[in-house]
Amino acid sequence: MRSAAIAFLLPPKAGLVAGITGETGQPGVVDVALKPVGHRAGDPTSNNSYLGHVMAVDHGGPGARALAEAVVGGLAVRYREDVA
Repeated sequence: MRSAAIAFLLPPKAGLVAGITGETGQPGVVDVALKPVGHRAGDPTSNNSYLGHVMAVDHGGPGARALAEAVVGGLAVRYREDVA
């Protein structure tokens, strides 16, 4: 059995993105797309507000969803007002 999944990074709040950090270069992660610095994030009301996504595969089992969600969960969004 194989699996594939995508997980979306929703903004924690509205604001001007100063950066998105976190480890994404893991085995099984096949695509990562993140909004650039300067992107104006809207309120996190739906997946239409997403700041990026992580796509993952598991060639040996059903673990792709857990991997994609773990990688997204490890991402941190910084906003312009958070920067000193």
